[in-house]
Amino acid sequence: MLKQPIVLESKIIIRNAVETDCDDIMRLINELAIFEKSPEQVRINSETLK
Repeated sequence: MLKQPIVLESKIIIRNAVETDCDDIMRLINELAIFEKSPEQVRINSETLK
């Protein structure tokens, strides 16, 4: 866990995820699986992440 957010010069902030991020995280997981040509390998959903 991060003790405080990391702020980079390009205005990107890295922070710990919160429950409201779960849908976006799931979207990223699915997009990566599609890119890797294995969407059937995704065995998690946003409810599990919460």
